[in-house]
Amino acid sequence: MINGVVVPRPYPTSFRTRRLGYHGPNDEPDDFTVALGSCAYIRDSGLLTKRKPHGSEYEIFRNIHEKQPDLMIWLGDNFYFTPADWNTPTGMLKRYSNGRALPELQPLLGSVPQYAIWDDHDFGPNNSDRGNVMRNAALDVFKMFWANPGYGVAGQTGITTSFVWEDVQFFLLDNRFFRSPNHRKTGERTQLGKHQVQWLIDALVTSRARYKVVVMGGQFVTELKTHETYSHYHPEERREILDLLAAEKIEGVIFLSGDRHYSEVSRLERKGHYPLYDFTVSPLTSGAYTNAGENEKNMERVEGSLIDVRNFALMSFRGPYDNRRCELDYFDTRGRPLWSTTLPAGELRYGK
Repeated sequence: MINGVVVPRPYPTSFRTRRLGYHGPNDEPDDFTVALGSCAYIRDSGLLTKRKPHGSEYEIFRNIHEKQPDLMIWLGDNFYFTPADWNTPTGMLKRYSNGRALPELQPLLGSVPQYAIWDDHDFGPNNSDRGNVMRNAALDVFKMFWANPGYGVAGQTGITTSFVWEDVQFFLLDNRFFRSPNHRKTGERTQLGKHQVQWLIDALVTSRARYKVVVMGGQFVTELKTHETYSHYHPEERREILDLLAAEKIEGVIFLSGDRHYSEVSRLERKGHYPLYDFTVSPLTSGAYTNAGENEKNMERVEGSLIDVRNFALMSFRGPYDNRRCELDYFDTRGRPLWSTTLPAGELRYGK
């Protein structure tokens, strides 16, 4: 409705909310599916048309919708600010509005609950950080367009939040608002900041969820030092998080990431602890990076999982509590299967 008048839409505008009242092992969880994607470049009639091969195959959004996911999580770079956008709130509003007006995207927005984090391109310039003078304006615009449960935790601002769906808790992290500049030569190197790291560990310890899904823009698990992987610019903070996860014996943790313009699954072996997985999903409509197999030797990459075309993923949680499993399926822009894997909850526990 606009000004009290119903505006007809040529697609359904109803959705199923999450079930209330799930209380743990004695209450069997429902099955549900989460759509995942990142790096969505939407062209317009101006400057953006010069950047090829970015911004095409928009039918991917229709095909995500046709899979009928219960919710969707956008993994960052959900829109791409240009130099004409990131210096003014009106420019940011224009870029968001241009993306949201895409016809192929409308049915997905109209009938599937949406959650989101950001990464550099929908926060500011490329590789942007806390030095972005427009970061508060970027936050204001993010709040206008993404109806997350909250924005900021631990007594500070930003986009950090969390929500629960059945027996899964999702932790949406902010890897930009508090990030030290990648090439800063002095001071502490941080991506999340001390308060956010401690909140994350506290929240993971407190969580009663079977699966605990940690969502951030860049890759966490891989030890490959390239671009903006956690290992490249913030190895000390990454090690702190790994040590805390191990010391607290937190079960059920999975990482989700975008950013890389290709998809893959990384698996980090930990002596005396269960392995950590990172499901990377990228890109939706930006250009795909086709040389990752040759140029980026991720030693944690699960064999066969590298995907170097535009894609999206569905992460499904299925089965009874005692035999719960996470199923990950990747699809191309037309909705055709590319690769899949299954991660039983029992593999992410101690004493299994």
